[in-house]
Amino acid sequence: MLRILILLPGQWSDPIKCELHHAYICKDRDPVEPQYENPEGEHPMYEALSYTWGDPSVQKTIELCGTPFDVGANLESALRHLRTEEHPRRLWIDAICIDQHNLEERSIQVLKMTHIYRQASRVLVWLGEESDNSNMAM
Repeated sequence: MLRILILLPGQWSDPIKCELHHAYICKDRDPVEPQYENPEGEHPMYEALSYTWGDPSVQKTIELCGTPFDVGANLESALRHLRTEEHPRRLWIDAICIDQHNLEERSIQVLKMTHIYRQASRVLVWLGEESDNSNMAM
C-alpha cells in the first residue's frame, strides 16, 4: 500500500492544502485477476515528484488533512507551482507519502521507490526556483 497526495486546487497566494489517500499498485498495469480491492480503483493514477530536498532547516507549513504539516521550502515551492486553480492533482512525494518518522515504513517504501516511479502516469522533476544562472543550465 502507498499513500497518494491530493493537492487541492487554489489560487497562487492561497495556503497549500492537501489530503492523503491510500492505494495499492500492481506489478503490471493489466493483471488478469485483481488480487485485492483497491480503494482508488484498479490502478491508481498519480504523478511522482522527484525534487531536491534543499536545506532541512528552512521549513514551510502546508495543510495536510486539515492539520499543519511542515515541509522543506523547496517542496512547498514545487507544490505551489504544480497546483492548478481548477482541479486536484494526484501526486506521490516521498517526504509526505512516506512516514519519515517511522524507520520501518521508510525502509520498506524506499525499496519500492523504483516500482512507485515506474507505475506513475508521469514523473515530474523540480529543481527549484529560477536563479540568476538557471538559463545557462537549460
